[in-house]
This record gives sequence, C-alpha cells and structure tokens, in this order.
Amino acid sequence: MKWRRDDIGPPTQDGSSLRSLALSAGVLDAVKEARRWKRSEDWYRAHGLPWRRGWLLVGRPGTGKTALLRAVAEDLDLPVFVFDLASMDNAELHAAWQKVLYCVPCMAVMEDLDAVFAGRKNRVGDLTFDALLSCMDGVQRADGVFLAITTNNPEKLDPAIGVAAGAGDQSTRPGRIDRVLQMTVLDEAGRRQLAARILSCWPEHREAAVSAGAGETGAQFQERCGRLALQLYWGRGGPELLDNREFVGSSENLGCAAVVTDSGGALCYTQSAVAESLSRREGVANVDNVETMDGQ
Repeated sequence: MKWRRDDIGPPTQDGSSLRSLALSAGVLDAVKEARRWKRSEDWYRAHGLPWRRGWLLVGRPGTGKTALLRAVAEDLDLPVFVFDLASMDNAELHAAWQKVLYCVPCMAVMEDLDAVFAGRKNRVGDLTFDALLSCMDGVQRADGVFLAITTNNPEKLDPAIGVAAGAGDQSTRPGRIDRVLQMTVLDEAGRRQLAARILSCWPEHREAAVSAGAGETGAQFQERCGRLALQLYWGRGGPELLDNREFVGSSENLGCAAVVTDSGGALCYTQSAVAESLSRREGVANVDNVETMDGQ
C-alpha cells in the first residue's frame, strides 16, 4: 500500500521537519552522521565498507521515535518501507526485503519490535528470529539500506539484534544496529525550543508552559503548547489550560493538535499530529514515498 502526501500531512513550513524537533545532542550527532552516510556511497565502496546504517530507537510512547524517523527520511530524501512483522512469515519477509534492496537507498522501518519478539521467540506470528537476522545482515549485501528499529522495552530484545553496549550509544552488534538512540522526555532546553516555536506570538505564556510541562514527552508538551496556541489564536482564554492535570495521558486520550500558528499566522501540521496519524497506520513515512510491507 502506498501512502500519499495527503495521508500524513504536508511538510513543515521551512522545508525541514528536523528543524521543528527538539533533539538531544546525541540524537543530533546521529542525524549529522546519517547525512554524511547518505553522501558517502563512493567512499564506502572505495574502502570496502558496507554502505548501510542501522538505528535502534529506544523510548516510551510519545518521545518522538516515529517523528524523528519521518524527519530523517524527509531530510535525506529516502523512500520508506514499513514492515508489519506481526503479520509476516519467513517467505513474506524475504520477498519484501528483496523489494527494499531493489529500491536503495531507502529506509526500512520495523516499529515496536518488542511487541513481536520476546528474545528470540515470536509472540504473535510465524516469522522466525533467524529469518529476521538473515535479512538484516545475511549473505546478500544490503548496501544503501537505512534500517530503523523502535522499541519501548529494550530489555525484551535479544542482544543479537544490537542493543546498547554499556552507557553509550554503541551497539552490541554493529553491522545490524550501529547506534542506539535513547529518546527521553524533554529537558528544559527542549521545552523552551518547542514553546518558542509554537507560542512565538505569545511570549508572555512561554515560561508558564515550560514550567508546567516538566516531565512530559515531546508529544505531550507539543500538545500542551499547541492547544494553548490555538486557544489564544481563537481568543478563548488559553491560560487556564496550563494546569498540568489536564494533560496527563492526553497524548493518547485526546489526540494531538492538528494545527498550530507560526509567526506569520499561517497554519501548519504539528509533528505530533503526523506521528499520531502514522501510529494509526503502524508506520512512519517519507512525505512522498512510503510503502507498508505486511503479510497480506
């Protein structure tokens, strides 16, 4: 199934989704590395190195894993293949992976791997762990593939996939997963960045929002600021929305704000709205070219 631009919303106003995200120093470094990787195919081949990357994104729901992958795919202009591993058997995964290899460079996304595999045991379907590993770095070269795996519970993953090796971002299995990115709740600097963007027309409300949003994920805090901005934009007395209790669990229960106003008063889709839309479809998307890979 192909997804069109209209299915997930337009790109950001400035042409780069990455600029709208509040990213940690470690994640920013990984993004810069991905850009260098995309430009360096000839160098990799000249030095006999496999031209591929692998990321494991770790974090609780709402920390921006899907939004980051969408933004990186847009930034690198990569088509995206989303694998519904729960519905696939070995033959279907092999056939889908061949299509990925035919379309390189591209991004292959496997979300919530811990919901399918507990260690090496498939909890929900027929796909074997060995078949998954064979696609990731089997005999057939996967040059040009940017593999991205997400998980909420990394302790459930087998180390053979490639999990965090110690406290850093290095993986236990380079060649399958090269970097492990920890997606956490927003720190104060991240909250200030999002508040400055979304509440650009109402600077007097930023500090209160930043303070009230302590401990929130990016999706929760962006929803907080987006709803406040909409209330102020529509003249409905937004300040009362700063009560933190109104936002506990709101990312899942209320849905994400679809629009915010930029400094020019124009309306644009928020990353949280895109992430929610993608989550409903069990995937992440490049703005123009996305395909889901399942066992149907």
